[in-house]
Amino acid sequence: MKYWKNQFDEIIDIENIKKAIHNASKDKKDREDVKLILDNVHHYSNEIHLMLVNQTYTIDSYDIEEKIDKNKIRIIHKLDFYPHRIIQHAILQVMEKKWKPSLIKNTYQSIKHRGIVKCKRDVEKCLKRMAKVNKGNDTYVVKLDVAKYYPSVDNVLLKIILFKKIKCKKLLWLLSIIIDSIQGLPIGNLLSQYFGNIFLTFLDTFIKKY
Repeated sequence: MKYWKNQFDEIIDIENIKKAIHNASKDKKDREDVKLILDNVHHYSNEIHLMLVNQTYTIDSYDIEEKIDKNKIRIIHKLDFYPHRIIQHAILQVMEKKWKPSLIKNTYQSIKHRGIVKCKRDVEKCLKRMAKVNKGNDTYVVKLDVAKYYPSVDNVLLKIILFKKIKCKKLLWLLSIIIDSIQGLPIGNLLSQYFGNIFLTFLDTFIKKY
């Protein structure tokens, strides 16, 4: 098994942090807190670099709001743009290429070059293929959902799954800060979307195989 050892150094690289600032600021450049950071990217990149190097980074609390989505009330957890959202972008910019190959090709949520359009196209292809196999007989589709999935994710089990191949202690520290900041996966965190995909990987693989 190939282990991952030096990703923390890539994450805290000044250029990676600057890139994270610009990626995190997309569609938010009119906000005053975002403008403040964009006006002095070099200064704030160095501040983030130092808080990660010195391991002083913490998440104290979230701003919480309720949002009605498809007749469901969802609890949204929000973190400040600086430094939290920037740091999560910096992590994903490095780790996405490590995590993505572990997901089945039919994982679509929050994955670059996939999404709803590709999902729809793949489902249609699958239905046509099954129609040929069934020779005109009915094809059945099972729709499954995990009740209150994000809040129900077990933090300890998530870390076991995520940390299986990571041997970089500082990266383990940083991911633990984010995961243990709240019970379950907070809806609103950039990394929650990817963590959610990874957590269900084994179930997805089992369902597809059997």
